Amino acid sequence: MKKPSAESFEILSVEEGKGKVVLVFSRFSLVLSSYLYASSYYYPGKVLSQEEVERLKEKIAEEKGRIKIERMLSRGRKTRNQCRESLFKMKGLNRSQIEEILSFFQKQGLLDDSLYALDYAKERMEKGYGKKNILAQLAKKGIEEEVLEGDDFKKVFEEEDIPEGLLKSLYKKSSNLTTEVSKQKMLQFLIHRGFPYSLSKKKVDRFYGNLPSSEKEKALEKRRDLLREKGKKCYNQLLRTKADLPALKKKFFQKLSKDGFRFEEIQSAWNENHEGDDHD
Repeated sequence: MKKPSAESFEILSVEEGKGKVVLVFSRFSLVLSSYLYASSYYYPGKVLSQEEVERLKEKIAEEKGRIKIERMLSRGRKTRNQCRESLFKMKGLNRSQIEEILSFFQKQGLLDDSLYALDYAKERMEKGYGKKNILAQLAKKGIEEEVLEGDDFKKVFEEEDIPEGLLKSLYKKSSNLTTEVSKQKMLQFLIHRGFPYSLSKKKVDRFYGNLPSSEKEKALEKRRDLLREKGKKCYNQLLRTKADLPALKKKFFQKLSKDGFRFEEIQSAWNENHEGDDHD
């Protein structure tokens, strides 16, 4: 048996197992897939040069990288950057190998950032997200600006709209607030979702304007109850601070103003709670 030099390595044995083959050398072993093993001729006694061993290690790493990406893509569409980050975590792969693996899947049509961006945008829009939010999320996922500036992608937002179902859901969640505060919260939510301010305000105002008369009357009744409830609670809380009358009245007006009540409504609530004392 030849003694391996610093420049060469002799295969001591070849051990076959389920779906893999192990090449045993004096100081290390290499695990090959059946496919990789069959791509060349390896047998006990064969001597590999340092260069051949390193190249074989690269092929093993590349194969593992491709298998990993195949599994990722089998679970759902991924961006090129997501796959790249996953490959960077693997040992034995350099930048050139990583890009080669990514290019392989891109040529197969399995890795396409343009299609990913289109599908993602349509899905997010259906869930009630606006353009700004979608663009920010895609940028985080590593989608290049060139894709986001493409004509096909821009067409998705040509008729950007806010789903009516989303507006109804927001309205129900804020039903215990005054109309002013409810509108403000709806507007803030929509802007946070990535919708333009002008579109958000237009849709919220239109939504409230189109409420049926019965719903508007119910809202007014709820407003009166809310004013009475909040006014009483606020007044009693302020009394416990032992503030003088002018300071108490000022804080009372400030608090209820933040809750969306108008001056005349707050004045009425103050009179009701203060029971005819000097209000000036």
